[in-house]
Amino acid sequence: MSKKFLILGSNGSLGKKIIKILSKQKEYSFKTIAKNRAHFNFNLENFEKLEKIIKKNKFDYIINCAAYTNLIYCENNFNKVSKINTKLPIKLSYWSKKYNYRYIHISTDHIYISKKNVLNSENFKIGWHNKYSKSKFFAEKNLVNKKKILIIRTNFVDNKYNKKSFLYWLHKCARIKKKIPLFFDMYTSTIDLNTFSKILIKLIVSNSFGIYNVGSSEVLSKKDFALKYFKKLKIKPLYFETKTNNNTEILFERGKYLGLNIKKVEKQLKIKMPNSSKVINSLLNENIRN
Repeated sequence: MSKKFLILGSNGSLGKKIIKILSKQKEYSFKTIAKNRAHFNFNLENFEKLEKIIKKNKFDYIINCAAYTNLIYCENNFNKVSKINTKLPIKLSYWSKKYNYRYIHISTDHIYISKKNVLNSENFKIGWHNKYSKSKFFAEKNLVNKKKILIIRTNFVDNKYNKKSFLYWLHKCARIKKKIPLFFDMYTSTIDLNTFSKILIKLIVSNSFGIYNVGSSEVLSKKDFALKYFKKLKIKPLYFETKTNNNTEILFERGKYLGLNIKKVEKQLKIKMPNSSKVINSLLNENIRN
């Protein structure tokens, strides 16, 4: 009997990628939920309708890909954002015990609050820097049935054709010869969405539980990642260095030291996570395929 997945937020970049992977594997079936173009079309703020669907269909796995991630939008619309980023995950964790399915929660590296550039391990102290990370922090803190939940902390980037992606913005700036502001003091273990999605599915079907960092094996500043990406393309962009939390136009803080210790996921899956060069090569291949 095939394992049944439910994918929430199926029209987002992560949801689409997961669907593409699952569609190629006969042992899995799936249903999707989004506002439109899904098996079930409705707003996920309707918790009552969502619970009825979960109760009726008896899913084995529920992957929550729905989230507000735009930092400025989160600052200005926190009450609305918290319904999806905080309240929805808590409900899903509660129902996972009630209806006996495995819940997969996509968290973020933005909840790490280290004061220096270190590799953050899963047991490090967490908190928030802004309203986006606050919404994700309180979701994680208040999940129930945690022993049977898979929690992923990550920082993934999609290819240049996704208009919401970091790469789309980089290419747009380069095309119109606009000077690109690049953070020299914000460090991440950025991974490409394609690789991330494959690893996510492997963790799910291997019955992994608990918290896992999923990112590249290297920590680079946003500036260094962007310049390394452009170097592969043989593009010399116009840019200027800027400090993360010294921008008078943005009245909120960003996390700075978000590098990920990925030893736990490597040990669990017996794999080696990609370095930044492999991440960039994967993104370039995605650009070509799309």
